[in-house]
Amino acid sequence: MAGYQNSKVNELDVIAAEDLEAVEAGDAELDAAKINNVSSPTVGNLPVLTAGGGLTDSGQALPGGSLVGTTGAQKLEDKELKGASLSDLSEDHKYNFVTSELTADRNVTLPVLAANDTFVFLGIANAFTGNNTHGGTETFNKKVTLNEAVAEKVHAITGTNPDLDPANGLIQTWALTANQSPVDAIEDGEHITLMIDDGSAYEVTWPTITWIGGAAPDLATTGYTVVELWKVGSTLYGVHVGNA
Repeated sequence: MAGYQNSKVNELDVIAAEDLEAVEAGDAELDAAKINNVSSPTVGNLPVLTAGGGLTDSGQALPGGSLVGTTGAQKLEDKELKGASLSDLSEDHKYNFVTSELTADRNVTLPVLAANDTFVFLGIANAFTGNNTHGGTETFNKKVTLNEAVAEKVHAITGTNPDLDPANGLIQTWALTANQSPVDAIEDGEHITLMIDDGSAYEVTWPTITWIGGAAPDLATTGYTVVELWKVGSTLYGVHVGNA
């Protein structure tokens, strides 16, 4: 830079084009139109590009550690997220993480997954607050306290020779329209309450059942014959509760 000397240590003035020469050691050239008013920088702060093409001090310190880029794998540690979102694979939609106002810090503890386990968020209405519907299977290894009534699903059995399956509901009504031979679909630890309406004196040929009292009940021709079935291991048990 022949013929030019700037005595200001903390400020670069606008440099005239005629005072600039090509840098002989490399291919880069200093462009007078690109150097404007870099004033009073603070060491360690981020610079900001101004509308006129100059640089100014942002007043924000550079973060410690590695900067986070838009590509490549990086590790985030000890970061607080506010108003976070997660894009889908095609990046045309996203999940917005919305939190309520807390009165104290709360911990969210994720389960320890085995090699082939998958952690998913189920579609739950009014999660953790009101009426929840859960379609999966859960194992509770601790005591479960229920402070409200348990509403069992009531299922009406239809068809010929139906499956006796607790998955349909733990209380099942059965209006006989013909002689029937139901199929045992009850698994170890499961049970069903059957309410059988046999108004026309049809017969039921039961699967192999160990009946409490020694024999299958005679079906009433009025009202319901109430039968409880449950399985322990591979043995299906049954008892005639009574008529209703």
